[in-house]
Amino acid sequence: MGCIRMLLLLLTTLIWAVFDIYRKMLGKVLPIASILFFTFLSQVIVFACLPKNYNFTLNYLPLLLLSGVTQTLGSYYFILALRDNRFSDVIPLLGISPLLTVLSDLFFGIIPSNNLLLGLVLILLGTIFLVRKKSLPMIYAGSFWGIGVAVDHQALNYASLATHGLGTSLIALTFLSLIFFREIRVSINYKFKKEISIIFLLGSSAYLAELYCLQAFSAGYFEVFNKGFCFLISLVMGAVLFKEKIYRSQAFSVITICLGTIVIAS
Repeated sequence: MGCIRMLLLLLTTLIWAVFDIYRKMLGKVLPIASILFFTFLSQVIVFACLPKNYNFTLNYLPLLLLSGVTQTLGSYYFILALRDNRFSDVIPLLGISPLLTVLSDLFFGIIPSNNLLLGLVLILLGTIFLVRKKSLPMIYAGSFWGIGVAVDHQALNYASLATHGLGTSLIALTFLSLIFFREIRVSINYKFKKEISIIFLLGSSAYLAELYCLQAFSAGYFEVFNKGFCFLISLVMGAVLFKEKIYRSQAFSVITICLGTIVIAS
């Protein structure tokens, strides 16, 4: 059973990594609002097809609203940072995300383990060397996502996976559509049907797999493990796909971040 859970965690990380790479590419041809619109629309469709139980208490509603808002803002700043920076420079800056997850867990009364704290220190140490003023949007993205993961984990105590996934995606889709309605309407074009199809596949499967993981792991463990492997993948993919030169500071940062991930997983 433990092996299956770890395989699910690794698969989720790989799906997110592929989706990150694809969103970097899409940022050059589609507006950010349109990428997010089709991502959240795909999630609404998938979660709407899953069996749901709508029995939940009023305590769940603030968590649902906060989850929708953090998903929208985190995703927006993430694509903004990817579009304007080197892939391997900004992805490791998501190291701020596990910190916000652990702090949010503390708010919910969850005390982190010693391994989690040590791994988190290593990840933050590796992240610091990559911070640049131009890459601040990725810091914002990591902060919103870090809070969102902890909120999702708590929300799953009050609602089923399908109910929460549908509710969060609907809030994000509504929030996005109200702000960027004109931009989204203009960009809906059949010449992008291949791109939209891939967004539907990756966007829905990534969030669905993440929610499954949050039922099996603590929010802090999931977020640090997930981001740690994403950092390593970003360095390799940045060099292979985007022809990005790897600097010593980057190599040091990613090695330190990966060591932090190993400590937590041990």
